[in-house]
Amino acid sequence: MKELFEEINGIFDKANQFKEQARISKSNNKFFINAAKSYHKAGFKSNELLSMLSDQNVDEKLQLCAYKNYYYSEKYYCLCTYYYNCRVTNKALRYHNLYIKNLNQAIKQIEQRPDGVSDAIINNLKSHLDTWEFFMLGGKILGTAIKARDAWDCNRTIEAFDYYQSMLGDSKKAYDVAVGNVECGKLPEVYKRIAGGNYIATAANVASALAKKSYENHFCNEDDQLLLMLEYILKAYKLSKYAYQTNPEWQEYYQGSQVMYMTVKKIVTDITDWKKLYIKFNINSEVHQIMRSIDEKKYNKLNKELNPENNKWIKLWSIGAFFILLGVIVFSGISMIAYNFDLLKFFSIILPSEFIFLVVGALILKTTGDLSENGFIKLMELVFKYQFKFYKKISIKNDGDEKN
Repeated sequence: MKELFEEINGIFDKANQFKEQARISKSNNKFFINAAKSYHKAGFKSNELLSMLSDQNVDEKLQLCAYKNYYYSEKYYCLCTYYYNCRVTNKALRYHNLYIKNLNQAIKQIEQRPDGVSDAIINNLKSHLDTWEFFMLGGKILGTAIKARDAWDCNRTIEAFDYYQSMLGDSKKAYDVAVGNVECGKLPEVYKRIAGGNYIATAANVASALAKKSYENHFCNEDDQLLLMLEYILKAYKLSKYAYQTNPEWQEYYQGSQVMYMTVKKIVTDITDWKKLYIKFNINSEVHQIMRSIDEKKYNKLNKELNPENNKWIKLWSIGAFFILLGVIVFSGISMIAYNFDLLKFFSIILPSEFIFLVVGALILKTTGDLSENGFIKLMELVFKYQFKFYKKISIKNDGDEKN
């Protein structure tokens, strides 16, 4: 009998491996079928073992009954998810009902403790209770997701939106439950991360539904519709990226974010009035990067038009006006110095003025963007190095003349 229990555990572990592999990416969807077969085998073996036990084996019988129903619930979950991913929603919903039914039976068998069952067995089974109840909450969300997908695929956008909104509330509740249970040690840490990813992904679905809904409402011109769609799709794109960062092993979230990105790029391409687009998403760097990648010349022209402070010539004029005034003052001062001092002293005084103009020129180039930060620093190093060498030579020559 011990060998049979070990065989069932081995089959169950193999089924879990198939399921985890399937959840990584939609391209691995077929592994849900492999997992379902293994879970079915574990449930069938448990049923066989049950028939071999007498009524006196109350501990073993309760465990096997609970686990058998749980194994079958996992089988139906995998089949449900497989058909959900295939967008065959009628089959997905049928298997979902069987999933909930079997999981509910497994939970009830633990809660309704039969006479004669030992405390050790009850405590062992109760250690699974929080996880299975959490799965029930996830099962409710999955059922709503199937209905939402069915409505979405049949172009019943408002109905799909309502389902997604309902899912959003349930997903938040599931996340809160996961956080609370993880903190008190009732659930592994991984469920908190998964619940968080699911909540974010649901929010992305809501944003996608809003985008589609806005497109179906022909109350404004095409550009206005596209701008409204872009607002929602951008939100969905950011949420998809965050969902993937939360669960990096799930390629489905990454693939979803890439689809969202390509949708954003297409909408930006289709919008004819880029001025309106630029103004609406003025602080969104991703939109601006996409605009630049599509037509850099058009983007730069628009950028200069709407942001005069980025125009090099306007910058040069606004800064240059100040330095022209400064130059007049400096040259006036130099003229007065030249009138009152001899030639050598005049040159020793005028050289610092020349140094000031070199620094000012470098500052203008840096301000207009023609000189980088590193280039400015290197230029200043050269100015200081050679200017003061020359000034030192003039000073030594001047001192020698005075001694003579």
